[in-house]
Amino acid sequence: MSVSWAGGLKRGPSWEAMVDQAARLLGCNDGNLLRLRGNDLQILEFFKITNHELAPLTNWLAIAYHRAAGVYTLDKEMQELGTAAVHLLTMATSYMSAHDTEGAS
Repeated sequence: MSVSWAGGLKRGPSWEAMVDQAARLLGCNDGNLLRLRGNDLQILEFFKITNHELAPLTNWLAIAYHRAAGVYTLDKEMQELGTAAVHLLTMATSYMSAHDTEGAS
């Protein structure tokens, strides 16, 4: 499932597509192979630990939404959805960072 707008005519990347991209950035072309070893959240956590950040994935997500929107700057609803997606990933990063800190002490 992915976010859609403009009456369903435009559709952003799905959660599965984002995890698959994380897998590709980790060097695994098939995200389902990594899913045999862990769930999607574990794959994303491993991605963050390996890369020390989520920026490569957030950049991909922003570009994917931009491409899906066609004209990002003229589409107010897309701007709002893109902003919400960035906030969601920021919250996830903060959460994961806080738990990394707890585990280190």
